[in-house]
Amino acid sequence: MTLNIPDEIKKELEECKKYGGIDKIPLKKLAKIFLILIFQEVKKKKIALIEDAVIRIKGGKRAKFDFIIRDLSDGVNIGVWVKDWKRPVGSNVITHFQYLINNSNLNGGIIIGSNFSVSASSLAEKSRSLWIFSRGEIVSRIRQLKPEFLAYLEGKS
Repeated sequence: MTLNIPDEIKKELEECKKYGGIDKIPLKKLAKIFLILIFQEVKKKKIALIEDAVIRIKGGKRAKFDFIIRDLSDGVNIGVWVKDWKRPVGSNVITHFQYLINNSNLNGGIIIGSNFSVSASSLAEKSRSLWIFSRGEIVSRIRQLKPEFLAYLEGKS
Protein backbone atom coordinates (compact mmCIF):
# COMPACT_ATOMS: atom_id res chain seq x y z
CA MET A 1 0.00 0.00 0.00
CA THR A 2 1.51 3.31 -1.11
CA LEU A 3 0.49 6.31 0.93
CA ASN A 4 0.29 9.82 -0.46
CA ILE A 5 1.76 11.75 2.46
CA PRO A 6 3.51 15.05 1.73
CA ASP A 7 7.21 15.06 2.67
CA GLU A 8 6.76 17.87 5.21
CA ILE A 9 4.14 15.86 7.12
CA LYS A 10 5.98 12.56 6.64
CA LYS A 11 9.03 14.10 8.34
CA GLU A 12 6.90 15.12 11.34
CA LEU A 13 5.18 11.71 11.47
CA GLU A 14 8.54 9.90 11.37
CA GLU A 15 9.71 11.90 14.36
CA CYS A 16 6.47 11.15 16.21
CA LYS A 17 6.72 7.37 15.72
CA LYS A 18 9.22 7.16 18.60
CA TYR A 19 6.55 8.19 21.12
CA GLY A 20 4.63 4.94 20.72
CA GLY A 21 1.13 6.13 19.86
CA ILE A 22 -0.86 9.20 19.03
CA ASP A 23 -1.82 9.79 22.67
CA LYS A 24 1.83 10.08 23.71
CA ILE A 25 2.93 12.59 21.08
CA PRO A 26 3.66 16.00 22.63
CA LEU A 27 0.76 18.31 21.86
CA LYS A 28 2.97 20.87 20.08
CA LYS A 29 4.17 18.22 17.59
CA LEU A 30 0.61 16.98 17.06
CA ALA A 31 -0.52 20.59 16.60
CA LYS A 32 2.10 21.16 13.90
CA ILE A 33 0.89 18.12 11.94
CA PHE A 34 -2.71 19.27 12.35
CA LEU A 35 -2.00 22.84 11.20
CA ILE A 36 -0.11 21.68 8.10
CA LEU A 37 -2.90 19.20 7.34
CA ILE A 38 -5.72 21.73 7.70
CA PHE A 39 -4.14 24.62 5.84
CA GLN A 40 -2.13 22.86 3.12
CA GLU A 41 -3.99 19.60 2.54
CA VAL A 42 -7.61 20.59 3.22
CA LYS A 43 -7.79 24.31 2.46
CA LYS A 44 -5.10 24.04 -0.24
CA LYS A 45 -3.33 27.14 1.06
CA LYS A 46 0.32 27.90 0.54
CA ILE A 47 1.51 28.78 4.03
CA ALA A 48 4.62 29.51 6.01
CA LEU A 49 4.48 27.95 9.47
CA ILE A 50 6.77 29.95 11.75
CA GLU A 51 7.60 28.19 15.00
CA ASP A 52 8.32 30.00 18.31
CA ALA A 53 7.54 33.43 16.90
CA VAL A 54 7.63 36.73 18.76
CA ILE A 55 5.58 39.66 17.49
CA ARG A 56 5.11 43.25 18.59
CA ILE A 57 1.75 44.36 19.88
CA LYS A 58 0.48 47.90 20.35
CA GLY A 59 2.41 49.80 22.97
CA GLY A 60 5.72 48.22 21.93
CA LYS A 61 5.31 45.06 24.00
CA ARG A 62 6.17 41.65 22.61
CA ALA A 63 4.08 38.50 22.58
CA LYS A 64 5.30 34.93 22.03
CA PHE A 65 3.38 32.40 19.95
CA ASP A 66 4.07 28.73 19.43
CA PHE A 67 3.30 29.20 15.73
CA ILE A 68 2.38 31.94 13.30
CA ILE A 69 0.58 30.73 10.19
CA ARG A 70 1.21 33.10 7.31
CA ASP A 71 -0.93 32.62 4.21
CA LEU A 72 1.47 33.38 1.39
CA SER A 73 -1.28 34.20 -1.10
CA ASP A 74 -3.22 36.81 0.86
CA GLY A 75 -0.92 37.79 3.74
CA VAL A 76 -3.31 36.64 6.49
CA ASN A 77 -1.49 35.95 9.78
CA ILE A 78 -2.87 33.61 12.45
CA GLY A 79 -1.25 33.24 15.86
CA VAL A 80 -1.26 29.86 17.58
CA TRP A 81 -0.76 28.95 21.23
CA VAL A 82 -0.39 25.35 22.37
CA LYS A 83 -1.28 24.69 26.02
CA ASP A 84 -0.33 21.13 26.99
CA TRP A 85 -1.51 21.38 30.58
CA LYS A 86 -2.88 18.82 33.01
CA ARG A 87 -5.70 21.26 33.87
CA PRO A 88 -8.24 22.77 31.47
CA VAL A 89 -7.42 25.99 29.67
CA GLY A 90 -9.53 28.68 31.33
CA SER A 91 -11.39 31.76 30.14
CA ASN A 92 -8.56 34.02 31.37
CA VAL A 93 -6.31 32.52 28.66
CA ILE A 94 -8.99 33.09 26.01
CA THR A 95 -9.42 36.72 27.11
CA HIS A 96 -5.67 37.41 27.08
CA PHE A 97 -5.21 35.74 23.70
CA GLN A 98 -8.10 37.76 22.22
CA TYR A 99 -6.44 40.92 23.56
CA LEU A 100 -3.20 40.00 21.75
CA ILE A 101 -5.05 39.38 18.49
CA ASN A 102 -6.89 42.69 18.74
CA ASN A 103 -3.68 44.61 19.47
CA SER A 104 -1.39 43.11 16.85
CA ASN A 105 -1.13 42.53 13.11
CA LEU A 106 -2.78 39.11 13.51
CA ASN A 107 -6.01 38.39 11.66
CA GLY A 108 -7.03 35.59 14.02
CA GLY A 109 -5.84 33.00 16.46
CA ILE A 110 -5.98 29.34 17.38
CA ILE A 111 -5.49 27.86 20.83
CA ILE A 112 -4.77 24.15 21.00
CA GLY A 113 -5.06 22.66 24.46
CA SER A 114 -5.31 19.35 26.24
CA ASN A 115 -8.84 20.43 27.16
CA PHE A 116 -10.86 23.59 27.85
CA SER A 117 -13.15 24.73 30.64
CA VAL A 118 -16.82 25.25 29.81
CA SER A 119 -16.46 29.01 30.27
CA ALA A 120 -13.39 29.11 27.98
CA SER A 121 -15.24 27.16 25.29
CA SER A 122 -18.25 29.46 25.58
CA LEU A 123 -16.09 32.58 25.34
CA ALA A 124 -14.22 31.25 22.29
CA GLU A 125 -17.49 30.38 20.54
CA LYS A 126 -18.54 34.04 20.71
CA SER A 127 -15.37 35.20 18.96
CA ARG A 128 -15.18 35.59 15.20
CA SER A 129 -11.38 35.55 15.18
CA LEU A 130 -10.48 32.76 17.61
CA TRP A 131 -10.75 28.99 17.34
CA ILE A 132 -9.97 26.34 19.93
CA PHE A 133 -9.12 22.67 19.47
CA SER A 134 -8.53 20.01 22.09
CA ARG A 135 -6.15 17.09 21.65
CA GLY A 136 -9.15 14.78 21.20
CA GLU A 137 -10.63 16.99 18.47
CA ILE A 138 -7.31 17.08 16.63
CA VAL A 139 -6.92 13.30 16.69
CA SER A 140 -10.55 12.88 15.54
CA ARG A 141 -10.10 15.34 12.67
CA ILE A 142 -6.87 13.71 11.53
CA ARG A 143 -8.54 10.29 11.72
CA GLN A 144 -11.51 11.59 9.71
CA LEU A 145 -9.59 13.60 7.09
CA LYS A 146 -6.42 11.58 6.64
CA PRO A 147 -6.61 8.14 8.27
CA GLU A 148 -3.43 7.19 6.40
CA PHE A 149 -1.47 9.56 8.66
CA LEU A 150 -2.51 7.59 11.72
CA ALA A 151 -1.86 4.28 9.94
CA TYR A 152 1.63 5.52 9.09
CA LEU A 153 2.20 6.58 12.70
CA GLU A 154 1.06 3.23 14.01
CA GLY A 155 3.27 1.34 11.56
CA LYS A 156 0.35 -0.08 9.58
CA SER A 157 1.50 1.28 6.25
